[in-house]
Amino acid sequence: MMRSPIGRRQPADVSGITRNTVGNATVLSTDDRMSEEARTLAFAVRPDDDNDVLVLDLQGEQPLGIWESVAAAVGRRGRRGIRLVVCGQHPEMARLAGQWLSDRLGRPVLAPYGELVRAKSGQLFVHAGQSSGWVRHLPGRVPRWEAKRFPRPVWDDASTEPLRTGAAGIAEPLPAGVWLRDSHDAADVADHWRWLVASMPCLPDRMSVLLGCPGRPPLSLDDIARFWRTLSGETRSRVRFVGYGPVQQPHGEALGQVLADLLGEPVACFAGLPLGDATALELYTVTPGGGLGWRTYAMELGYQPRAESQAAPPRLMSWWSPLVLGEPTEPRVYWYAPDAVVEVVQAGLWVRPIEVPPGAERIRTAMARPDFPAFIFDDSAGERSDRMRTLAGDVLARMDPATRGTAVVVAASAAVAWLTERPADDRTTGIDVAARWSAVVPLPGPAGRTAAEEPTAVVATEDPTTLLRMPAAQPIPDHPAPVEPPEPFAPAGLPSIAAPADLPAIAALSALAAPADVSALAPPAEPPAMTAAPEVSALAPPAEPPAMTAPAELPAMTAPAELPAMTTPPEPPAGTAPVAAPGPVDVGVRRQAAPVPAAAGVVRDKDLSDERAWLRRTLSREFDAVSSSVARVLSELPGLQTAEAGERDDIVVDAVALRLFLSPQGATIDAGLRAAAKGPHVPLARCAAAGLARMPSHRGPAVIPASPVAAQWDLLRDAKLFTEWGFLSALAEPSADLTGDTDVLVWSMTGRRTRALEPAEGADRVVFAPGTSFVVLEAEEPRDGARGRVLMRELSAQEIGADGRVGRDRAFLDEVAGGALRRRAEDWAGREPSGRVGAAAAGRVGALPGMLSDAEGKRS
Repeated sequence: MMRSPIGRRQPADVSGITRNTVGNATVLSTDDRMSEEARTLAFAVRPDDDNDVLVLDLQGEQPLGIWESVAAAVGRRGRRGIRLVVCGQHPEMARLAGQWLSDRLGRPVLAPYGELVRAKSGQLFVHAGQSSGWVRHLPGRVPRWEAKRFPRPVWDDASTEPLRTGAAGIAEPLPAGVWLRDSHDAADVADHWRWLVASMPCLPDRMSVLLGCPGRPPLSLDDIARFWRTLSGETRSRVRFVGYGPVQQPHGEALGQVLADLLGEPVACFAGLPLGDATALELYTVTPGGGLGWRTYAMELGYQPRAESQAAPPRLMSWWSPLVLGEPTEPRVYWYAPDAVVEVVQAGLWVRPIEVPPGAERIRTAMARPDFPAFIFDDSAGERSDRMRTLAGDVLARMDPATRGTAVVVAASAAVAWLTERPADDRTTGIDVAARWSAVVPLPGPAGRTAAEEPTAVVATEDPTTLLRMPAAQPIPDHPAPVEPPEPFAPAGLPSIAAPADLPAIAALSALAAPADVSALAPPAEPPAMTAAPEVSALAPPAEPPAMTAPAELPAMTAPAELPAMTTPPEPPAGTAPVAAPGPVDVGVRRQAAPVPAAAGVVRDKDLSDERAWLRRTLSREFDAVSSSVARVLSELPGLQTAEAGERDDIVVDAVALRLFLSPQGATIDAGLRAAAKGPHVPLARCAAAGLARMPSHRGPAVIPASPVAAQWDLLRDAKLFTEWGFLSALAEPSADLTGDTDVLVWSMTGRRTRALEPAEGADRVVFAPGTSFVVLEAEEPRDGARGRVLMRELSAQEIGADGRVGRDRAFLDEVAGGALRRRAEDWAGREPSGRVGAAAAGRVGALPGMLSDAEGKRS
């Protein structure tokens, strides 16, 4: 079993930890007062039958040794596991602390890998792109993914990752299930996402599958069919389709029937949007503009595939009834008077004689209108029509005020025609969804409709098609506030951009390394100051940095002897030659110097209008050659969209710059940045860095196959902190196409996956922006046929002081990141390399961060 290096410790002081039991959780606070965030979460979280729910309330800067105090406060009590949630400034610490606590306490620990979202009814949903979820850590074992949601529904495995269902369709996980929708305009869709997360409950035995998005193009039936094929037979029986937005279907056809015919097997649908609590579910219709309508009495409807041209009537699987209807005399039928009963139907309630009148199937199968509930009375027998109309009015009068203000009393003979009318589209141009939902007027339960949409009640007269108006119900309080969404993501497996056959050589890039006469390609005016980009850990040292040596508090590097290094990759397929990982020649090696502002690839808060204009003007031929294919990929990536139409041109320009950088000619950009040289590579690099910041993030291990020379090994031992002033390329997985004698494993926090914009052959590349800093955790040279290994951790901006030194309270992060990297090395060593490296990336992966050889400096 692997020993945790933290095992050599002194007794911890727990005096700075406050322990409280709140609801179903234990809260450990580092402040005397528990934060409101921790208190609210602890009260809301559901009980865990197998684990103790532990909420760590870490507010402000933490003192050295805080994690030892946390471990001592938790203790080794019992054999139950721990479900860990971290509140405060660094919630991502749960990802790193999980394995450390498990090793220290000898107990299983479940920690979130990704953004933790508190959903409806205390559910904890982990969502931040690929492989996010609850991860189980066991002492001395490799962590394993366990669930997406807590509490975990039986269908959890069916909705864990974003799934591309077509050119414009995506299936996105929700706490309550999955949402099939159009993938464009992600900023607009995000408002809906927040509201759905905050409002829809997760049902333990049924998976809600939302179809479409209000205000967006209709969802293709092909997207639904492709998603359906990914589900197992057991999961399909648990699916409940929900019509949330427009779907491509014939007018007048029930959505459930269209789906049953499309999929060729029985399907079940919710009659509305499921809201409320999982134990007291309430369903509400959705109007065409995205507002909430009325609470439906029918809840679940079952549909069978059409036999030839005849469709079987839908089966009412579940329903609810108001208390005023009393006890049922048979399923969905309630006694109301000696000569009348009330039956629950899709459209609302039907008041009829005890004997079933002719044409009953027409009323039972009539679809509900999203804007008004229908109180239908039977008028098939003239002498009883008045009596049925009076009883229907009496039933309505006993309902709650909101129902009285929205319902329609209509004769059965006119009901079907009225119910099939298209409701008015309540969309309001220029009003965002968040504002619409914040003005929602709740009906009885957790949701409602907007005051602007509030209709008046309607009662039928002698002429069943003539309607009388009654006062509308008064509005009541606002809708609950939505939760924050996770970091935008882009699903895996998206198409790469194929460079046009006539793409010209980028002559301007090829000449970047020669700073002779660049007046024709002059970059924009020199910016006033240089700091890091907001989304990147760019750490600017002082203007005249001192000789950078290892901070005094950095411990000596040791490598556990019992941990195997990564094995040498197997031989590549026949006919291909491995590409040697690039490395500097065995001459002098030094640390990269911090660039002056005019030579920096990233400048915080700088407007890039001049750089973008220069790019389009100077590299117009190259720009035109790839811009159309780049724009096409951007249109398929919701994470790269923006709500402001004026910014979309900038996004395309930045993405084109990134695409050019990722090409083989882009190596000259790195050369200029690493040498801190001024030149035309600078504006292009700044645009590329802006485009990189919009790509999907990679959090976790990345690997750089390298062959360090003696001078580089000396520098790795002597200096622990390195800042890379160019772009740093790594791989998400080892590849048999790259050799080298050493594996450099990096724990990434802000690295970006560039697969979507890579050249045609693609590459599983992880790219770090200029100005990213790294600390060396371990350096072990290759010997006796075993590969060498270097472990590094990316530093966050908060860990670097104004003097350029690393903060003192970093030992815990180093220990945890180092342990995670060693476990990943063991995992990679035991299986075949699966990473992919294209020709464009093969010569770009292998450089060690923050280092520059004398030869490179002279060439630049």
